[in-house]
Amino acid sequence: MPYRFNFTEFKKKKLEERDEAYDYYCKCDFEGEMELYTEGELKDHSHFLKILGNPLRLQILKILSHAEFCVCAISEILGQQQTLVSHHLSKLKSAGIVEERQEGKYRIYSIRDKRVKQILATLVDGS
Repeated sequence: MPYRFNFTEFKKKKLEERDEAYDYYCKCDFEGEMELYTEGELKDHSHFLKILGNPLRLQILKILSHAEFCVCAISEILGQQQTLVSHHLSKLKSAGIVEERQEGKYRIYSIRDKRVKQILATLVDGS
């Protein structure tokens, strides 16, 4: 259940209390109620964004946004050692962001979390 904060009531209370600091500094025009994250949501979203915050992992996800790839192909594209790429793919997999499937001796990776493609598109658009 999302945490709700009624800003209209908060403003009304501050004005009734004649809180001079609030009256002087707060020039917010917002009226109404806002939905905030719960503690659990904050923890989950923070972890998700922390995983995405690594430049190499972000580049791996950009590659995977185009198609499925094996570790060896991703390593070649990035010019990085397979062990390093595998390490980052493992972190992405344990976070539920990518998934892997075995095809012969190759592990093929793809994006599992739909939010990733939306985030990558937003980064490109700047919107």
